[in-house]
Amino acid sequence: MRRQFFAYAKDGKKTLEDLLAIALPTTGSRLIGSVAYFFEPIVVAQSLAIAGVATVVATSQYGELSGYVIPLLLLPTFITYSLSVSLVPAISEAAHQRNYGIIHHRLSQALRLALVAGGGSVFIMYVFAEPIMELVYDAPTVATYLKIMAPFSLFLYFQSPLQATLQALGLAKAAMINSFIGAFVKIAAIFVLASRPELGIMGAALAITIGFLLVTFLHFATVVKAISFTINIREYVKVLGAILAAGFLANWLFEVAFNNYSLLVKTLSSIAIGGLVYLILIGVMGLVKREEVNKLPVIGKWF
Repeated sequence: MRRQFFAYAKDGKKTLEDLLAIALPTTGSRLIGSVAYFFEPIVVAQSLAIAGVATVVATSQYGELSGYVIPLLLLPTFITYSLSVSLVPAISEAAHQRNYGIIHHRLSQALRLALVAGGGSVFIMYVFAEPIMELVYDAPTVATYLKIMAPFSLFLYFQSPLQATLQALGLAKAAMINSFIGAFVKIAAIFVLASRPELGIMGAALAITIGFLLVTFLHFATVVKAISFTINIREYVKVLGAILAAGFLANWLFEVAFNNYSLLVKTLSSIAIGGLVYLILIGVMGLVKREEVNKLPVIGKWF
């Protein structure tokens, strides 16, 4: 009985160590993000002051960027976060079995779905940046930030699946280091770019974009080094083609076909038709599989 107790205790200690090896770096990544968000407005305000922007104006501009633009960019991440939650146990099990084929398949699937979901958001935010900002926030001038940041937000949507993969592979510490590097570079870039009078708050927007681009590339490089992962370029080209086609059509509908209607009607109509065409294109090109659609609640049964 006593021997059994010590055997259980030993196993429990090993389990605790394994959990802490993942939990502590994951918590550290979140903590780094929180600290970076704490210092971000301070650095932005000081940088804009150096650029000659009054404090009241600087506060207003940063509020528009962080309160209007960033939430719109982050909106599609609920899909990528859901993918990440389901990705961790699937990849952890495959990694334990050393089944790298399954790991590659699951990660490719998650990145493809993140790309498809993010692609639809990108063309909507880019083409309809001004009407969305006017209708939602009554701030059409802020659309400039959204237009610049929207195309690069695709990389932001890859970040969660890649980080989840690193955690599942036991590389949570590497993910934390990548997050730290990204946060440090972002804060430094804000100071360098936002303090330039010709850039101002636009420099802060560019610095935030540089930050999430860097973290995504670092995560991807770490995954490639760990499991020799490769991406299917053809899928990415197909999604880019679907984004461009749907974007051009939606823009034509907004500017020409529905031009005589109210801003709300022509915006919603153009987005609805453009979005439908985008879904048809990705379906025709096989970017979303039937078995993946079948798993969707409510509408899945129709497929």
